[in-house]
Amino acid sequence: MNSHHTRQLMWACLVLGCLSLSACANTRTMYNWDGYEDQIYSSYSDPGKVPVEQQIENMEASSQRNTESATTTPPGFRAHLGFLYFQVGKLGLAVHEFEGEKSAFPESAVFVDRMIARIHLKEAKR
Repeated sequence: MNSHHTRQLMWACLVLGCLSLSACANTRTMYNWDGYEDQIYSSYSDPGKVPVEQQIENMEASSQRNTESATTTPPGFRAHLGFLYFQVGKLGLAVHEFEGEKSAFPESAVFVDRMIARIHLKEAKR
């Protein structure tokens, strides 16, 4: 290999290395988790520690921050908020959140549709 080709190969490796490092430097995630994972973990590892109403308040505040900063809520966020609304009897809000989850993440439709059906069943029993 002549020195010209060697130099081109070195430059190509240098550029590739810089591009690889710059790709790793991006810390922005696709979703704004905003404490959601911690809340889910806490609610399952120590049920009842944080009252449902407080969990709802936390999630509503997080949702508001996401709206204001034009970031996306993570998968399951709206469904979980809908479930919390369901637990406290706010069925209209629960359906609204479930529909939002289904709209944002169509792959959740089977689960969400079952939850909505449960809500309609509960409403019919009233």
